[in-house]
Amino acid sequence: MRRQHFIRTGLLAAVLLLALTGCRHKGLDFGYTGSTLLDVIFDWADAPDADPEEMNFYLYPQSGSDYLRYDLVGKDGGTIKAPLGSFDSFCYNSDGDYIVYRNTDSYDTFELTTNTTELTPNISNLGMSLSSAPRASGTEDQRVAHQPDSAWTSKLENVILEYDGTDDHSVTLYPHQAFITIEVEIHNCENLQYVLGVDASLSGLSGGWLPGLDKEGTELVTVPFSPSISDDYTTLSGKLTTFGHCPDGVVNEHILMVYVLLGDGNGYSYSFDVTEDIHESEDQVHIILYLDSLPVPKPIVNGGGFKPEVGDWDDVVIDIPM
Repeated sequence: MRRQHFIRTGLLAAVLLLALTGCRHKGLDFGYTGSTLLDVIFDWADAPDADPEEMNFYLYPQSGSDYLRYDLVGKDGGTIKAPLGSFDSFCYNSDGDYIVYRNTDSYDTFELTTNTTELTPNISNLGMSLSSAPRASGTEDQRVAHQPDSAWTSKLENVILEYDGTDDHSVTLYPHQAFITIEVEIHNCENLQYVLGVDASLSGLSGGWLPGLDKEGTELVTVPFSPSISDDYTTLSGKLTTFGHCPDGVVNEHILMVYVLLGDGNGYSYSFDVTEDIHESEDQVHIILYLDSLPVPKPIVNGGGFKPEVGDWDDVVIDIPM
């Protein structure tokens, strides 16, 4: 018995004329005649804790015709109607709030990425009159990209759908995690009780994931995240997700920037070169960075009150002991 499934209808009414209910695609030239029912099965053995609400399944005809996309509710898959022919395929979860896709014309160039975002959202929301926060040296041209909230993908090449007198066709894909997490802990911080707002970012990270090639994209981005202050005001900690770092084996530099706004309106930025810490981490899926010292000064007091406005940030470079 075939599993119950739910498939969203496509964008063009003309799709119905081709009996391809539930697919979205660029055009109508498939280069094939006839269709079949296809069971799409997602096996989560490689990501047992994943629980996506929806999956996208793509078929790219090897003839070079336009791709087909199927939206499958839930994580288990479903039964679709697909044209006969030879295809390369991949899947990814489509329930991420910040993931978008680009370069969709080719199976090899299709890329998951994230929207551009703000470098210091917490501090900016406070409405203080600070200039733009400084970027890590040499990263000024990197796009500031939102974290991917989740990404699981899998690919399957050379899917052959031929008429054999039945509609009994199936494919199984094994989605795996297509992102890593990086945790940051800065101990022995000073004067965090005077901090009004704090943001952080990490540079030199991959800006996307290529599901057809099963690897990171080559764009380098800076990813912001929001650290929290410990109850005893001595530790700053935070976590970010990213598609990875150092795609294609290129050794990139990774600079951690911490932005602190005091109650007197003064802003301070601190930079840590964490390149070696990231590259030498034994666990490259869950990296933890332990850093020491954040010398935040006490606020400046003027006549019993805080200074209301300043223009620029004070930059501090923190050397990491080897």
